[in-house]
Amino acid sequence: MTDSAPTAPIIMVVDDQPSNLRFVERLLMDKGYRVRCFTMGRQALAAAAAEPPDLVLLDIGMPNMNGFEVCEQLKASALLKPVPVIFVSGHDEPEEKLRAFRAGGVDYVVKPYDGSELHARLTTHLTINRLQGELEAQNAHLEDLVGIRTQELAEANRKLALLDSAKSAFLQLIAHELRTPLNGILGVGELALLDLPEDETTHELRSMFGVSRDRMLSVLNDAELLSEIELAGESFRLASVSMDVALGHAVEASSPVFSHRSIELDMAGRCDCHVQAEGELLRRALQALLTTAAKLTEPGGRVLVERKCEDGQTVVRARTQGATLPEKSLNTFFDVLTGAHGVHDDDDLGLDPPVAFRIISLFGGSMRVANAGSAGVEIVLSLARIPA
Repeated sequence: MTDSAPTAPIIMVVDDQPSNLRFVERLLMDKGYRVRCFTMGRQALAAAAAEPPDLVLLDIGMPNMNGFEVCEQLKASALLKPVPVIFVSGHDEPEEKLRAFRAGGVDYVVKPYDGSELHARLTTHLTINRLQGELEAQNAHLEDLVGIRTQELAEANRKLALLDSAKSAFLQLIAHELRTPLNGILGVGELALLDLPEDETTHELRSMFGVSRDRMLSVLNDAELLSEIELAGESFRLASVSMDVALGHAVEASSPVFSHRSIELDMAGRCDCHVQAEGELLRRALQALLTTAAKLTEPGGRVLVERKCEDGQTVVRARTQGATLPEKSLNTFFDVLTGAHGVHDDDDLGLDPPVAFRIISLFGGSMRVANAGSAGVEIVLSLARIPA
């Protein structure tokens, strides 16, 4: 007889015939199992509650409490319900087998025992039960991980909502609270410059003042527009707008930036398509796209703008000549308050990228930015095409 290992499965054998118990106990211990034998169902239930077995080999025909009743009480216990039960009987009637399975059994063995067959069935059900337990443990672990991840995402969303709220509040502050004091500062500055003598230094100061004034007013106007989109985006009345017409107006509005930097604007293709938009807002988004492309291009370089209709979309693609953008800048390019710059640090992109993005998003479109190879950036705008 082989001594069973402490970690070997525990098999509980319940049979009112001591000779059957001795035979099965010897058979199972030779296979390395730990065996617990009982002649009465109530004793077996009490022992199982104290130390749950890995499997129960249960005789049906017992006095006082038969095997069906024992199995039903095992399955009524949350602790013992997972333990597989193999019924043993000297009968082979289909009705009895069906009742055994209905009571919660996983298998049915007919006496007299065949040692090899019994061992094979025990091994199969122990393996199935072990794998099922591992699967349930793994599922519980995954549920814990999902719960943790859900909490992390909820916290991240909460922080994003706070950040978005802070940005909106900041835009409103710029748009509504700073305009009046800023107008006073600019007015005083202009008056002070008028009293200076006409010389080269004064001319340079006036030029610096004009650039700074225009940049501040541009940021102020853009912040006001972003604030308006955030607060009343759905109130804008949309209509059918020609992309070519809107793009033509945008080219005209952005021409001072191109001229100042000596940048050539090359328009390629035609896109006589219409989109659902608000005309002035679309013109502003396209102007922001072109202005941004100019600031991302080396002075004296070229911006190539392609327009076409493809797959039901109206697409405008602007490609710059100059440096590429760092990965971090690409990921936050259309965010407010990113502090993005053009090819030089003094080429502040301002709010043009988020302005274009918010407007196009308002119309149900999309924008993306990517480095175009090793020398330049590509900005793509896409809106759904509609019948003219």
